[in-house]
Amino acid sequence: MRYIEVPQPIQLYHLTTGEPLTVDGSDSPWQMYRYLMDLVIPDPAMGKGYEVDRVRSTIQRSFLHVHPGGYVAVEDAHWEMVRKVIESPESAIPPVVTMQLFAFQQAFVSASREKPKVLVEVAG
Repeated sequence: MRYIEVPQPIQLYHLTTGEPLTVDGSDSPWQMYRYLMDLVIPDPAMGKGYEVDRVRSTIQRSFLHVHPGGYVAVEDAHWEMVRKVIESPESAIPPVVTMQLFAFQQAFVSASREKPKVLVEVAG
């Protein structure tokens, strides 16, 4: 099991002008959920078929209502599938976007195997 701490939202900026960057008609800050659902989970590197869709669905439900600072427990096999996509995506996402969302990448890739104290207190 891996435990991912959800980072704070990230505002994307146009690197030359400093203005908020509009992606898909919105310039609002990105949440970890949006990063995973818009960029990672649909990436062709994730694969296709029943088992991959089951992992996509599980990740989607797991991150849906988690607020920044909260933790998500992810099965090792699911974590490994998503980690591979983060490290070697097939989609052509502009680096101006991905580099600004690095905190989300890092949170997922460097997820701990140690259960966070906050989960131990809540779950026992």
